[in-house]
Amino acid sequence: MKAISILKNLSQSKKCVKVFLFILICAIASDSFGQVPMIRLKMKGSASYLDETILYYQEGATTGFDSEYDAYKIAGPNNVPSISQEHNSVLMQINGINPVASSFSINIKTTTNTTGNFTITATDMAFLPAGTCVSLNDQVTGASINILNTPYIFNLSNTTTTSRFTLVVTHFELPILTNLTQPHCQNINDGKFKVKGTTHAPWNYIWKDSLGTVIQSSLNSVDSDSLINLNGGNYHVEISSASNACYSNAADFAIQNVFLPLVSFTSPDTVLASIMQNYSTQNFSQNCENYSWTFGDGNGSTNDFEAVHAYSTPGLYETKLTGISSTGCMDSISKMIVVIDLATSIADPSQKDIKLLSMGDNTFIIQLNQRNFDQLDIELYNLEGQKVFSEHYQNLEGQQVLPLDFSTFNSGMYIVNTIAKHKSLNRTKILIR
Repeated sequence: MKAISILKNLSQSKKCVKVFLFILICAIASDSFGQVPMIRLKMKGSASYLDETILYYQEGATTGFDSEYDAYKIAGPNNVPSISQEHNSVLMQINGINPVASSFSINIKTTTNTTGNFTITATDMAFLPAGTCVSLNDQVTGASINILNTPYIFNLSNTTTTSRFTLVVTHFELPILTNLTQPHCQNINDGKFKVKGTTHAPWNYIWKDSLGTVIQSSLNSVDSDSLINLNGGNYHVEISSASNACYSNAADFAIQNVFLPLVSFTSPDTVLASIMQNYSTQNFSQNCENYSWTFGDGNGSTNDFEAVHAYSTPGLYETKLTGISSTGCMDSISKMIVVIDLATSIADPSQKDIKLLSMGDNTFIIQLNQRNFDQLDIELYNLEGQKVFSEHYQNLEGQQVLPLDFSTFNSGMYIVNTIAKHKSLNRTKILIR
């Protein structure tokens, strides 16, 4: 801490004036300490005299003077009222101590050049561990007060030369049980943290978000408590005993963010059969780190962001894109691709004997010329590859007209496929409005 270092050097020389020391202490509390657990004891007299001493938690510090962490008490002019921490006859203005694990005590010395009434008040203790008890014991009157909640008023004589008070800090770790459930791809808001005290019931539970804002509290509970419906973030819970204020604990936990992929792509719905690449895609997916393309013809796959492929055989194929997010969630989408061998949609030379004609209002006819068919099937597919209509005919001879009424179907693009003895004769794309 920059301010601590300055104070250490100045206080060891014992040559700085009290007003400058006070300015440095204020700087420490407002800037350098941040969220370090601390207690500031202020002593104020009726003549607007004000002095203070600071106790703060520092890993590795001792009760006595530590050159790296503490500052001596420097006497002010004319022996004005003073408050300090005393250990082994050393007076300290700032004292860093190891975080209290059970109980800690230190003498508090107060002096004045003018007998009068003074008030000791504790401030800046917001970051003490929840459940910390701090008492100020008056060795003259025998009074003991919770200084965190109540200021202490006393009469101080100008003949006082020894430490009058003892500051006692008590904190016992409350045993707890915890259970963390992370959200998952099926429910990204399913994060949960459960906690329960195991001794000194009932308990108080205080839940906070990463900004320190209280988001839930349960007081005097004899059961466990949970924070549920969580998705991504850092959280903090404080558990204290409602029956013994000096027992408490705290837990920090992190809920993982779960990212759901949103897969989307565009591509032609009809291509010409070729030995060269004849099919390409545009990928508009979001929240994906990995991709997998399949093309429905059994001829390879790719993990590229956008795919190109060669369809060599006429037919109806399913192209499928699967996207995987950084948290392992998957999404996929499929699209049916019509592959024809000529731009005129001819799939077989015998197509000259079969014609599909539009009659308007979403009605069509299949016109058969001079060829005979022992059996003929007419099928209608949507672009998702689902068969939505089929009609079977037998023993068709000569010229025939087969009516098709698609007026009840949803608007969109469809494929009409005519099949003779399991062989596709004609595959044509139509638009139903």
